[in-house]
Amino acid sequence: MFDVNKCLLAAKSKIGAPYLLGGEWNLKDPNPKGPVDCSEFIEWAYAQGGARIPDGAHNQYLASEPDLEQRPGAVGFFKTGEANCHHVGMLFDAENVIEARGKPYNEVILRPRQRWELWRDFTGWRRFKKLENI
Repeated sequence: MFDVNKCLLAAKSKIGAPYLLGGEWNLKDPNPKGPVDCSEFIEWAYAQGGARIPDGAHNQYLASEPDLEQRPGAVGFFKTGEANCHHVGMLFDAENVIEARGKPYNEVILRPRQRWELWRDFTGWRRFKKLENI
């Protein structure tokens, strides 16, 4: 059974981890080292909470649906066009988003939700339609 609190605590523990497009982590490793990209970071955090989700921002977008409740653990995407999700982050709490972010940060960061939601390509907050237990 998915535990969103475990997911969020795991994500928070990786603030400052380096970012690299295409960076992969072992989903079973509770303390991976090395760089990670945005979708792998979300996939890893969800795995720490006990759920398997798709790899890749676009696949994660396709596996999700709008979330009107906007609770912690919801995911948001930056998307241009129909088939180009180019970034994913997770709602950490009512005021912050956690994400593995490229330039100018190049690391896992926690940043204000308001700044995230103002981005022109933001899709709105989403929940995964089905969480498969690990």
